[in-house]
Amino acid sequence: MQILRFISRKVSYALTADNLNMRGEEGSFVCMSELCGIFVSINRNSMVSDIIKNILVVGAGSFVGGSCRYLVSLAMKSVNKGFPWATLIVNLVGCFLIGLLWGVFSRNGTESSNWALFLTVGLCGGFTTFSTFSKEALLMLQGGNVWGFAGYLAISVIAGIALVALGYFLMR
Repeated sequence: MQILRFISRKVSYALTADNLNMRGEEGSFVCMSELCGIFVSINRNSMVSDIIKNILVVGAGSFVGGSCRYLVSLAMKSVNKGFPWATLIVNLVGCFLIGLLWGVFSRNGTESSNWALFLTVGLCGGFTTFSTFSKEALLMLQGGNVWGFAGYLAISVIAGIALVALGYFLMR
């Protein structure tokens, strides 16, 4: 019985239940990602296959979110001098977006759906960046820009939480 099958133009790989020492019943579905050109067929009755499917869904969302963050940083390269505007903007937009999505998924009772995973954990998680925020804040502090550091920290945290709440309450 086939649990997982990757098919692309150049690669075909099948992972079987025997390879994983797992047993399950027939009944599979196909998760397709045209973006990556990968088709994945996963046995619905396997806990491992659900985890793999979720990883692929989150990974696809992270790819889109991270790519968008990179494009924003390129677009704002000339503005970013002295203050990390691109990171601040993507983090605040991401906070508002995740608040909106959280509100929608909560209202619809679909918090654990594939779309919720793709958009919140994947896309928003890939779009926003706590690690870059932390690095840039530390660089400001090391460079002696104490007021810039304090402002960046305050705006990021306070406005971020406020925007998540605003998005949530607008959509709930």
